[in-house]
Parts: sequence; C-alpha cells; structure tokens
Amino acid sequence: MKQRWILKIFGVMVVLLLVSCTDFFDMGQEQVISFSDPSRPSSTRIKFNNDNNCVVDIYGTPSRGEIIASASPYGSAVRSWLPTNDAFVFYLTYHFKIEGISIPYTPTSQEISIVTSTIPRDQETTIQLPNLSQAIPANVPLFTEPYILITNNYGSTTTASFINGTTVMMPVGGSSSSTSGGYINRGESALYKISPGTNISMCSIMVLADQKPLTSAITAFQGGYLQRVTITSTGTLMQTGTPTPLTLSNIGYN
Repeated sequence: MKQRWILKIFGVMVVLLLVSCTDFFDMGQEQVISFSDPSRPSSTRIKFNNDNNCVVDIYGTPSRGEIIASASPYGSAVRSWLPTNDAFVFYLTYHFKIEGISIPYTPTSQEISIVTSTIPRDQETTIQLPNLSQAIPANVPLFTEPYILITNNYGSTTTASFINGTTVMMPVGGSSSSTSGGYINRGESALYKISPGTNISMCSIMVLADQKPLTSAITAFQGGYLQRVTITSTGTLMQTGTPTPLTLSNIGYN
C-alpha cells in the first residue's frame, strides 16, 4: 500500500514537471520576435527624421544587411520596434547620384554613420539622423575611390567595353542598357568605380577589336573625383571637361 502511494505521488510530480517545462518552452518561443518585422503589432514605435537632401537607409546591424527603414529627403520613416532600456545602435547609409546613378555612401566616422537611442515602451521615440552638411565641409570629397564616366559616340552600332588588365569591368548601378555583357552601346554612357591603387596603365577601352589605352585620354586616376572620357566619332579617346570633386556642394542627390 505504501509503495502504491509513493508511485502515485511520483506520477503526479512527473506530470507537473512536464506541464511546467512545456509552459517554459512556450514562453521562450513567444519571446523570439524579429526586430525587423514591420507587421508586428506594437504600441512602441520609432520615428527617424531626415534633414538631408538624400535618401538615408537605416539598418540594425553593422553589416547593413536588412533595411529597417528608409527615410526620404527631408522626410521621416516610422515603424514598430521592441522597447529597450539600453541604447540601441542604428547604422546608416546615405544615397547620392553621380551622373544619374544612385551611389551608396557609408561614412567612416561614427559621428554620422550611426545613431543610438533608448526606446521606451508604448511611446513613439523620435530619432534625429545626422545632417551631413553640418559634419562634412562642402569642399571635401565624400569618396576615396575614383569614378570614371565613359561615353560611346563612335559608329552607329558599335559597342565598347572598359577593361582592367584582362577583366571586362561592369558599370555601377546598371548604367548601360547592355551591362549584362559589360558593353557600352553607341550613344550611351557607363559609370565605373575604380579600386584605389589601380594602375591606370593596365586599363583600356575596347572598341570593336581595337584596344585603346586609357592613358591616351587621362594620365592618372584621382580618388574622390569623377573623370569623364568620350569615345569620339572617329574612335579616339578624349577627356571631357575637368575632373569633378565628388563633394556635398556639387554631387547629385537621390
């Protein structure tokens, strides 16, 4: 009889333990909520104010993988968020246009590349994004890389391509309608970003079967500047205009 009671008590304890563990795991599952789920119902919200004349993308990780929000020029972006008493870090990327092509700009300075804020529960927290014009002098180039715009004015159906060594370079942002093959059609332009330290003597422009050295138009790349090269109607290469510094005072906005 005593053993039977002991077995009953042991069975009840096992049942209670299993129920308790099940509730524990269920609670754990309920707490797994994605920061980046805009459809999650919440009365806790964040609002990003953007005083820049360009689009600013906001991310939740330094790798800038998934966009949390995108604030339009002189606009704002609002979304739900999880409350936190600790300062949460948001990572920023600005978007400008060079010759009509959208170019992302991620500053190296934390002063303008991140914002931090605590996010109180059941409130809308306003987060002011940095104003680039207050942190960067208007005459300082934003980029360290050189950019080159190549325009093809040669022939009626002739295509051209930009070559570094033996590699056909691809334009930035799909700036030519033939970018799948790295070609620049007659009457089109293509924008290229050059890696710092690239040897210009290794660069050329292929027009039909004629490989023309880039140095016949420009002698050196200039970091932070836009240089323009035109393939003329006779097939020669010509520098167009003077190199343009890619600064806040003269760069295009997205």
